[in-house]
Amino acid sequence: MESGEARESLQHFGAAMAGGLLLLRDRLRQVERVVMGVDNPAIILCRANEADASEDGPAVLRSWSAEEVVERSEAEWRGAKNRVAWEKREQGLLSFVLHLNPDRKGK
Repeated sequence: MESGEARESLQHFGAAMAGGLLLLRDRLRQVERVVMGVDNPAIILCRANEADASEDGPAVLRSWSAEEVVERSEAEWRGAKNRVAWEKREQGLLSFVLHLNPDRKGK
């Protein structure tokens, strides 16, 4: 293998490793969101990582039931509604006019 081919091969390997690490990072972030209860475990389930009925414990994550999906969606909606109301209140507090010497008209 010539020097140029070796250098090109190393560059290709480095780019492939960087891409693989980015995919791994994103997958771990997705798993973190599932473990923290932010996302439904169903989004990361596949045949290879499904637990059978005999398995149980803290590392076994079950898909949310339809009721859980509804409850979480309603809670998210309420939170968004409260944020909108809070932002409107904050915006109202930021828009004001300060009058200096209000008793002296024109002076």
